[in-house]
Amino acid sequence: MNILDKYELTIKIEKLDKLVKSGDYVNAAKVAEQLEWKKMKQWTVMSNAIEAYVATGKYDKARNVCIYAYNRKLGGRRLLATLMEMYVKLGELDDAEEIYQEYVELAPRDVTGYILLYKLKRAKKAPVEELITILQNYKDKELDEEYEYELALLYSEAGLTDKCVRECDELVLWFADGIYVEKALRLKQMYVPLTPGHQEPFRKHRNGLRQVSNPSELLLSQD
Repeated sequence: MNILDKYELTIKIEKLDKLVKSGDYVNAAKVAEQLEWKKMKQWTVMSNAIEAYVATGKYDKARNVCIYAYNRKLGGRRLLATLMEMYVKLGELDDAEEIYQEYVELAPRDVTGYILLYKLKRAKKAPVEELITILQNYKDKELDEEYEYELALLYSEAGLTDKCVRECDELVLWFADGIYVEKALRLKQMYVPLTPGHQEPFRKHRNGLRQVSNPSELLLSQD
């Protein structure tokens, strides 16, 4: 590579970094497509490209950069988690299973493993009871409003109404406000009236909430 090529590469790398940091993922992805990934050895640059591709829904391109990084032993378990998720999104589930197993071997106590397993099993259309068990185990280790809400949806899908309502109540108790609290209140209201303490936060946001009559529609909206 001559001096001019190195200079142009440096300019593109700096531009990619600035665009990602500013949240302009569309243009960041365009810059990423101008880079030669087969020769790239810098994890920070590859990480920026992966982030831009994921944010713009270019999962095949994100997967490819992940593979280049994986072959260079870059990125550690963060890279493995992202690569597994890209395989899941692309329906390449055998590859996803292989990377998941590698992740667990590398970080057996990392709670992220529960989420990766959940995504993998859900993509494989595992029984709802199996999905519930995974998220229950995750909940025992970590407070996470997104997956507590997901657990409430699974209870709803399984016909476990009492557990669904209780899970919604717990989510509101722990997190008080936010998008998943709003969704939990909406889900709870499909089964029982809201308590006076829950009516006010729900009333505050209801004008911006989409009316849903089927619990499974709520579950599908999370994909």
